Amino acid sequence: MILLRTLLKEAVDIAKNRYSWLTPDGKFLPVLSGTHAEFAYKNIVKSMKAIDEAWKLGYMRITFQGAVLMAHNEIMPPNEKQKKALINLAIECGDAAVEYDYGDDYKTLWSIHDTI
Repeated sequence: MILLRTLLKEAVDIAKNRYSWLTPDGKFLPVLSGTHAEFAYKNIVKSMKAIDEAWKLGYMRITFQGAVLMAHNEIMPPNEKQKKALINLAIECGDAAVEYDYGDDYKTLWSIHDTI
């Protein structure tokens, strides 16, 4: 029973990363209450344009839509550490794909069809 509780808690903790900010070094900062903008203002940069400033620092806004994990930064694409973290999260959560967009560019980073 203890093992089951531990596994369930780990699954819930991992799933929280689906609505988060992803740091440039590949760590998730879950947004547990409020919006991405509120979280960015309180925890990343104290600026009226907190989301834009977070993007300039290399952070990515993470959301989950349908079966797709979405990473968004209007200024730059994910770096290698971020790509690895996103793919690992999608695999751990059983998501069908990881997509990201920046500026006018929109790409699929990984899909379930890429799994061996």
